[in-house]
Amino acid sequence: MWRDKTWGAAQLILAGDFDGDGKADLGSLWDNQQRFNFFKGDGAGALADGQDAWPRG
Repeated sequence: MWRDKTWGAAQLILAGDFDGDGKADLGSLWDNQQRFNFFKGDGAGALADGQDAWPRG
């Protein structure tokens, strides 16, 4: 999916419907499990830019 190493530092990548809208989303765990990013799916295969889900500060 990605040809560069952008996701190389991700410790875990998860797929699921994280916001309950019926569309597949991606989540990624970073920074020694201290940060989780949420990438909202549009149902057609595209993802929105990532948003920090936690920690919230």
